Amino acid sequence: MEKTLEAIKLEDAHAAVQKELLFTREFIEQDEIEKQQNELKRRNELEMSTNIEKIKNNELALNSTHLFNRGELLALLKHYSHTLFGRDTKVNQDRLFVGTVGYPNVGKSSVINVLCGNKRVGVANRPGKTKHFQTLNVDDDLCLCDCPGLVFPSFANSRAEMMTCGVLNIDTMRDYVGPI
Repeated sequence: MEKTLEAIKLEDAHAAVQKELLFTREFIEQDEIEKQQNELKRRNELEMSTNIEKIKNNELALNSTHLFNRGELLALLKHYSHTLFGRDTKVNQDRLFVGTVGYPNVGKSSVINVLCGNKRVGVANRPGKTKHFQTLNVDDDLCLCDCPGLVFPSFANSRAEMMTCGVLNIDTMRDYVGPI
């Protein structure tokens, strides 16, 4: 059964309309995504400026019992960066470095990821995931540093105690006594 020339033209026109509809849908979806991203960015900037105003008005004092959320802590760090290095005048191009230091497997890398807003450093539920010193630029004013866990020998009584407390990975245990 042969198609007539008119049927072929109709099919081609139908296919062209379908392509145009698909393109229009994708364009509208992309536009919606951009609007949502811009709204989120605007809200974050508004929250940041509100938090900076609270810090300047001494409403968020460091010696208080206030628990800082992500936005407040970032605003506080940026405020200190501006205060210490004179960022408002753009005279000094220094940057504030904030490091996380502590025992292994206590959440240092997780704190870095939360402050960055996405997964920038690897985390694991066992000690020793962070192998080396890492620096992460949050913006022009702030750099976060993630360190491997530190074990202070003068505070640890024995290797067994360090394994029990989660300082050492239990998979590295070689000396053990089976059940009696």
